[in-house]
Amino acid sequence: MKNLVTFFGMAAVAVVASAANGVPSAPSNLTLSLNSELSVELKWNLPATYTDGEAFADGSKVSAVKVYRNNSEIAQLGGDATAYVDYMEDAGHPDGHGYGLNVYEVSACVDNVWSATCLPEQIMVGEAMVQTPLPWEPALKGLDENSFNNVWCSYDNSWTAGSDGLTFAADGVGASCGWIVGPMTGSLDLLPRRRYVAEFKVESDVNMLYSVGLVDVASPVAEQPMKFIQVISGNTLAGENSAVRQVEFVYEPKNGDDVFWPESVLFAVNACVPAGSGEFCMSLSYLKISAAESASVDDATVVSEASGIEVYNLQGVLLGSASSLDLDGYAPGLYLVRYISGDRARSIKVLVQ
Repeated sequence: MKNLVTFFGMAAVAVVASAANGVPSAPSNLTLSLNSELSVELKWNLPATYTDGEAFADGSKVSAVKVYRNNSEIAQLGGDATAYVDYMEDAGHPDGHGYGLNVYEVSACVDNVWSATCLPEQIMVGEAMVQTPLPWEPALKGLDENSFNNVWCSYDNSWTAGSDGLTFAADGVGASCGWIVGPMTGSLDLLPRRRYVAEFKVESDVNMLYSVGLVDVASPVAEQPMKFIQVISGNTLAGENSAVRQVEFVYEPKNGDDVFWPESVLFAVNACVPAGSGEFCMSLSYLKISAAESASVDDATVVSEASGIEVYNLQGVLLGSASSLDLDGYAPGLYLVRYISGDRARSIKVLVQ
């Protein structure tokens, strides 16, 4: 038998249990500030409950706190710690932070069990690239040359501005690939491990493949001037469906096997066509990137209609899919779940015991 329980403004589906699950909640309200000596000051609130909402057992309390910078542990503190100073790297602090974007997270230990890390926060040390706030919904149709060049960069001049949107065209005699990247006016204001929605409409007069994703223009790869740091929709067939596509993604770009957070994140489309395919034309006529909105579940009938279920851990990393919100086959613990109910995407937390 299942009960609906409210967690953090979202609904959760949980197996009824009378005891706490023993996993502490993550620290909360992490804030960052930069002082005059470029040291980063962190402050947070310690948890007082387990992830199932139960208060800590008698005699149990936070015994240690770990601080992470850019996905690496930098300090382990006593259990009463609610602040930490990360100094600028110098002779006295060889393991301090450097210039650029620094992302911090904190976790807590109770009875030798570590919590997940809190939602990360980031801070720029030094001169930051201008941030383009979300939602970002650029004009695409009927741009003049100056407007096009101010916002977009077309590698090899393969994309142009057209009345129907940004246009990629080729004669199809030889193989052709073309990148369009923007906004050149500033980096997209994305936070790591947060959920976003990309909406785009691509139309083509023939079936051809294209991919959309995120790139880091400040760190080009040798002999590879452009490369996705995170693919949002890969090898999508244009011409098959010209409707607006809507893709949700967790912003977590990877550099090889390492997770990293670049300073200059831009949206990109890469279109490819094989040799001998004949003339073709493709246009990007609509684009919007926005933060995903969490929606709560109101009753069990909504839950029973769930489909397209994706399961994430508390850090927003995709673990896999599920056939139902029971999450059969998953280990005990608390999960973030995204699913479709009717025509809406919803977010809940599901506790498996």
